[in-house]
Amino acid sequence: MGCWTHIPDSTKKINREENVIFDENAPEDTAEIFKKSHILLSPIKVGGGTSFKILESMASGVPVVTTNLGIEGIDAVNNEEVLISDNSNEIVDLVLKILRNEDLYKKLATNARKLIEDKYAWDKIAKKLDEVYKSVVIPRDNLHVY
Repeated sequence: MGCWTHIPDSTKKINREENVIFDENAPEDTAEIFKKSHILLSPIKVGGGTSFKILESMASGVPVVTTNLGIEGIDAVNNEEVLISDNSNEIVDLVLKILRNEDLYKKLATNARKLIEDKYAWDKIAKKLDEVYKSVVIPRDNLHVY
């Protein structure tokens, strides 16, 4: 739950302007969180951890606003599957842009879900991992011990 807490006051000021709700006491079950959410705001500024929340959000049809570091390693394209900025003021503008533009919201949600299905579904990941394992295994008949 720690990743959902400690929202900076500068970010919370959005709720006064646009009737946005930040819930720092969200339930542990992320499926429930994404059912109630309209956007995943993930302004990652320091590396470490995983991108599971971003992938889960995209799979759930919840658009993502993040930084270049936040989306690193995910083949998402800015303005197609996600919205990306490293500037705090621009991030606020991107959140408002999604909330005010239903067509953009639907486009991001649909494209992100398709990206997950095409590249990050478990069957796709397992197949790629299997290929990696096969590429590093040496056949026994080629194994020589000196």
